Amino acid sequence: MEVRPWQQHYDGHVKLDQAYPEIGIPEFLRQSAARVPERTAVFFGDIASDGQLYSRQISYAELDELTDRFAGALQQEGFKKGDRVAFYMPNCPQYMIGYYGTLKAGGIVVPCNALMVAREVAAQVNNAGAEFLVVAGQMYAAIKAIRAN
Repeated sequence: MEVRPWQQHYDGHVKLDQAYPEIGIPEFLRQSAARVPERTAVFFGDIASDGQLYSRQISYAELDELTDRFAGALQQEGFKKGDRVAFYMPNCPQYMIGYYGTLKAGGIVVPCNALMVAREVAAQVNNAGAEFLVVAGQMYAAIKAIRAN
């Protein structure tokens, strides 16, 4: 086995000859949903408008279902296999749902940094050839202003 230059810096317990299954990323989610449907896949929290902290969990079965629904919603909007879907949102459960859903539909994910300003997002979306843009609600006003671009 050929050792890459960077691998010489790995810890001694790291195996360099890993065998990976030849399946797509969405299949890992499907397999987890079938094997451990009630186990937590996503744990997240936020602060409510009254200042209270709340948290929620999404199980593998629920995440698998939500991502199937997102894939179906894309297809209802005219999505075709190979289309690019850009995401302009912070790290949140909706991002994960969109990410897996896009892959399940046969699409290509185009992540946009949530710290970008609208003109930068427009440039990235155009350069990537994205046919769809999924935007977090609090970021939509900026995108609406440059939507024609």
